[in-house]
Amino acid sequence: MQLPDAPLAKSGETVMQNTTPANLPPPAGVYAFVPAPGEKKPVTTAANTNTKPTGMEELPSFVPAPKSLISDQAAANVAAVNPGNGGNQNAVFTSLETKTSTSRVAQLSLLPTGDVLKVGEKRRYAVQLNSDVPLSLAVVALRFDPKVVKVHGLTAGSILPNSETAPLFTPVIDSTAGTCFISISSINGKASFGGSGPLLFIDIEAIGEGNASLVFVKETLRLVATDSRDITSQIVQGTATVKQQ
Repeated sequence: MQLPDAPLAKSGETVMQNTTPANLPPPAGVYAFVPAPGEKKPVTTAANTNTKPTGMEELPSFVPAPKSLISDQAAANVAAVNPGNGGNQNAVFTSLETKTSTSRVAQLSLLPTGDVLKVGEKRRYAVQLNSDVPLSLAVVALRFDPKVVKVHGLTAGSILPNSETAPLFTPVIDSTAGTCFISISSINGKASFGGSGPLLFIDIEAIGEGNASLVFVKETLRLVATDSRDITSQIVQGTATVKQQ
């Protein structure tokens, strides 16, 4: 059987031929081959995108609730110290510091008190020490009115040891400014001091009418125990008056 010849293209026309290569894949949705009668169509299976890489650990599907770092017994003990409406939920850790009940007090007082002098009279006053602990250092400053009182001397009291190891006693008198400065130190192997008794003596003379009191300067006072632990310093101010004859 003879087929008719293909029509010739006219001038300016292009003959369209099927240029699709035989090795190109078929369009999407078209099978690569037509199954024979009676054969089942192939079933395409989607790739499993959830495939777990080899060697990776599977994470748990839930996160456990955080555990309390405080045991029930500890919370109960703290709640007993810090009671509240919330019970154990309101428990707060508190530093339970035991305060020492031992008194550590050093007191200085001026004797006698309430003294009355006449102009021209001389007296000896004492700075009395009452200390529960031995001391290694005492710095004392006194203020007075130089128009009323004249300080002639400062000497060590009988409470200080009288030996080669006696504490170093250093007095300074400023008659113009009306101040006295005393330092008592147990450095360089000197003996400590404490207990109850006169720490130092003050020799004065009444030279004018007025207030003759010698006043402790609190800002300058310093008492140090031999064990370097804190002590409580107390001051008892004295009174004195100078009157005309």
